[in-house]
Amino acid sequence: MGMIDFSLKSSKSSVVRVASIACLLGLLTAACNDTSAPNSTIQQPETETEVTTKPQEEPPKSNIQPPETEVTSKPQGRPSPEPMAPDNIPTSPSPSPTRLGTTSTNNETAEAKIDAPQFCELNQAIVADPDPPLNIRNQPNVTTGLVIATVDNGRFLGVKDEQNGWLQVTYKIGEEELSGWVAKNRTETNCNYKKQQITFPGGEGLVEIRDRHIGSGSHEYIFSATAGQTLTVTAKKGPLPFIFAPKEPNRQQELSGGGHYSPKTNVTVELAATGNYLLMFDSNYKGYEYDVLVELR
Repeated sequence: MGMIDFSLKSSKSSVVRVASIACLLGLLTAACNDTSAPNSTIQQPETETEVTTKPQEEPPKSNIQPPETEVTSKPQGRPSPEPMAPDNIPTSPSPSPTRLGTTSTNNETAEAKIDAPQFCELNQAIVADPDPPLNIRNQPNVTTGLVIATVDNGRFLGVKDEQNGWLQVTYKIGEEELSGWVAKNRTETNCNYKKQQITFPGGEGLVEIRDRHIGSGSHEYIFSATAGQTLTVTAKKGPLPFIFAPKEPNRQQELSGGGHYSPKTNVTVELAATGNYLLMFDSNYKGYEYDVLVELR
């Protein structure tokens, strides 16, 4: 009996030792874990949670689009008011260009008069905008005409045409000559070339001629006289006119002694021939004002 007990004890001890060794060697995990323990000392690894950020939704777009802004390139300078169609020419308080009229003077002998011009040719203008600079447009209106250039006051412009209160003008940028339209009421203009008849009822009288040259040109006044009469011309302002005798197509016989090249302000001539005499005020560039008394006796 004592032998058997020893063997069983020995066997049981052997089993324990083997199990312990197996546990140490990691061969029998079941022998090492106590399944009845309330808490396990081996923690399971945490599962990494992938975090994704959901993009925010864009706010709904409005169906109403903002209006587009029209951008137009304009030269420097604030646009000035300009005329529209003939019936819509603005009545802004802009000063009228200086225009000196032609007047007649009465005396006891007769009443002389100056007829309307037989022709009036306009080919130059001076910029005189009360709100400068003056706009030059590509068409003669402010509705569709675009500003293509501006020009300062005092500048001379060539005039090619006129319609409905607008002037078609030429101007230079560098060496290039360009063309456009300007409002006539923003310029000063007058006939550059004109011819008028002076009438002396009864064959004699006194008349005053006043006008203005703007730019270059020629103003001519014609009157009939008889050989033996006396012609007196007095310059109140500006130069004396040239005086040409009748039947002088080449204008070689000048009677004043030099016209506006003469320093004189008064000339008296005894007329040698009967016919049409010519008084001529000539201008070569900038122009001038003139005021003369013409007396025929």
